[in-house]
Amino acid sequence: MIWILIYTGARWIHPGPLEYGEGVNLLWQQQVEQGLPLYPEVEPESLPWVHNPYTPLGPLLLAGVETLLPLPHLFAAGRLLSWLAIALSAALLYRSVPAQDRWGKLLQVLLFLASPVTLRAASLMRVDALAFAASFASFSVLARTRSPMRWAASGLLATAAVFLKPSFCAAGVVLLVRLLQDRTLKNAGSAVIGGLLPLLGIGIWLFLRETPQLSLHLFTLQRLPRFPGEAFALFAGFCGTHALVCTAGLLSFLMTGATLNEERVYLIASFLVLALTVSVQGAHSGYFLEIWLLLCLGAAHLPLPAPHKATALIVLQFVMFIPWETPPVFSRTYGQEEEPGRVQAFWPGERDREIAHMLSEELRTAEGSVLSTSPGLVLMADGDVTVQLFQFGALIEAGKWEDTPLRTALEDQAFDRILLKGNAERSEDPYLPKDLQLIVAEAYSLHRVLGPWHLYRR
Repeated sequence: MIWILIYTGARWIHPGPLEYGEGVNLLWQQQVEQGLPLYPEVEPESLPWVHNPYTPLGPLLLAGVETLLPLPHLFAAGRLLSWLAIALSAALLYRSVPAQDRWGKLLQVLLFLASPVTLRAASLMRVDALAFAASFASFSVLARTRSPMRWAASGLLATAAVFLKPSFCAAGVVLLVRLLQDRTLKNAGSAVIGGLLPLLGIGIWLFLRETPQLSLHLFTLQRLPRFPGEAFALFAGFCGTHALVCTAGLLSFLMTGATLNEERVYLIASFLVLALTVSVQGAHSGYFLEIWLLLCLGAAHLPLPAPHKATALIVLQFVMFIPWETPPVFSRTYGQEEEPGRVQAFWPGERDREIAHMLSEELRTAEGSVLSTSPGLVLMADGDVTVQLFQFGALIEAGKWEDTPLRTALEDQAFDRILLKGNAERSEDPYLPKDLQLIVAEAYSLHRVLGPWHLYRR
């Protein structure tokens, strides 16, 4: 448990973005705080190009917490919310594990918390942990005595999960199946009041405030390419790291009877959603949160012949989570001032904090627009995000978005600074299309190299 707290704490206090998605969440949180549209107009013919991929509840919650609890740095409120969401999910898991001794239940919860999937979700400013907690809470409420109030609460939580991130809709499927099985008008009415009325209210609010751009952001600009090979690698990596609990959980679901009906429906629905979403470009381990928790719950049901065998399985699975990392291989290039740091490793170090601080100071001194692979670093420097390079770079590469305005801006040196994760001359940045990186290398001069970051000036 101490190790888990150290890990999440180290990432929680890191002042810079740990990944691209944190900057995107910060951008839309700030849009809410400044009273700006959540789904602003985007014109293919001119910049800026910013895309809000999220349903509205996440940015609203992040902005509310940031307003109530001003914390040490811009990402702290969002990371705190994620940590609390995972803590709530762990508490609900403790109550859901079958009756056994307290230490056995606690071991099962620690196993869930120790997974790299859980740790990553708990320490990032993203909406995944919040949506996951709402979804599992909806399921947990429904799994107990089904009074009308519980039906209403389950409906409300299922709706909240969808409005945080639509891919966490599996608990809503469980609720629908249970309503079809129950066929009680009072319970159905309660679920409708709890779930559909908020859905209708938020839908009307969005229609009045955010149309016609809402459909552009949530549908048109979501047409990212799919990569089945990367999806398979992500799935195989998850199965390999979590092999013992995956095996035990699936065996449990296959061996047990009707008492696991709801959990089985939840697991099947989660797998179906995963199959539809994990191949989209940019998918990450957060997509496996519900699957992982349900496998932990299933493994707890597995009827092993002796208690020490269950303990042995848990201990062996813990060992598989230990991050046996090799030192990063990095070639020093001309002008480089800092080694790459360890942001992509299990927790960030002091060098990562130094790099984030130096990049922020450099961008703060820009005398015009900044184009950056990382929107979070631009926002740290009180700048404006002009282009979300991951989203629009992917659309350009897929032939679904015209690159002329961005190409022209690069050729005309419209940006004062350009920050890429890699050398533009060798087209190393993962988000900006390669031919546009070559324009950067020709039109701009390399100013500083800080770890993997290459900063260009006009």
